[in-house]
Amino acid sequence: MDMLPKTKFISSPEFEAERVILTAKVVAEGFYKDKGFVVVEKVGNLEASEVILPKLDYGKIKDFWKRVIRVPLQIPVKADGELIKQVMGGIPAYADRHSLKKREGYELKFRKVRNLRKSDWEKVEDRFWELVKDWMVAEYDYIKDLEVRVTRYGTVSSYRFLNKDKNQKLVCYLREDADLGQLAEIILTALIFPNKRDLNLSWSQIEGTVDFLLTRSKMASLFPGFKPTMNNLVKVSQKDRRKSETYLKNLGVEYDRRDLEVIDGRVWVRGKLAGKEFSEKEEKLLKLLIKRKGEVVSFDEVADCWWGEGEFVSLWALNKAGQRLRNKLVRLGFNREVLRTIYKKGYCLG
Repeated sequence: MDMLPKTKFISSPEFEAERVILTAKVVAEGFYKDKGFVVVEKVGNLEASEVILPKLDYGKIKDFWKRVIRVPLQIPVKADGELIKQVMGGIPAYADRHSLKKREGYELKFRKVRNLRKSDWEKVEDRFWELVKDWMVAEYDYIKDLEVRVTRYGTVSSYRFLNKDKNQKLVCYLREDADLGQLAEIILTALIFPNKRDLNLSWSQIEGTVDFLLTRSKMASLFPGFKPTMNNLVKVSQKDRRKSETYLKNLGVEYDRRDLEVIDGRVWVRGKLAGKEFSEKEEKLLKLLIKRKGEVVSFDEVADCWWGEGEFVSLWALNKAGQRLRNKLVRLGFNREVLRTIYKKGYCLG
């Protein structure tokens, strides 16, 4: 077999700060909420659906949320040195209040975790890359070097976007509690992503494809502990989602945009005027739901909006209309929970 991509596992206080900044940026952009992830302070039992954002005093960092929004969405993170220094100083493991000995002990423990990940990967990497080359003949050559930055925060894994050039360096983050299957997942995702537009693939379709490969193909035996991302996301309860929202509110998160809004009588989606995505009736219904965001809009009110006052057709037809609208929102990148059916009552947006 050809030479494998050279793999390096590394960690540092700076990488921890960068991961916090990148995670905060994606939180503020609303991506995690849209896709159904929950943001928490520490690892719980929700596995791949958890995003770890530490409980720092972000209010003490001047314009923190505005500054992270301006950070480009890329890995390695391109943030100003002062911001990285300020965030690093707030992370408990590196805070000035801890003694040098305590901080060194903390880092020694973390290095053991990193080295264990490296050792485990070396046991499966030959077979993994062999299968990748069998399945992805052209894409296999995209990666020459693999840099794995082991951290405590963020999603279980995230990566630098690749293009279709040969011999690139893939830089990715791997959370310390992640199964090695998450590293395999991020490599496969990075290889598929450059073909996203050619194949008209959505984020969820790419995730679902990779989940399938890691649980239903020859790769499954290499990563028996892998938990599929999409499967994890649908298991998250409303209670967990509400806890996540409360946690983010307490952190003082300043969101970058409103997902859906009405401006001059027209529906706007993430800062862009809605075009042909919605029919005239769907846009009219969306305007009502946006106006009443967070409230339950009764089935009678929805029917009056859809067919005209007093022209109720049937609950079945109304449900179908709601399903079509929800599916269109999902295709635009929203989580299915953005439009909820409240049993025997109506619909709720938000």
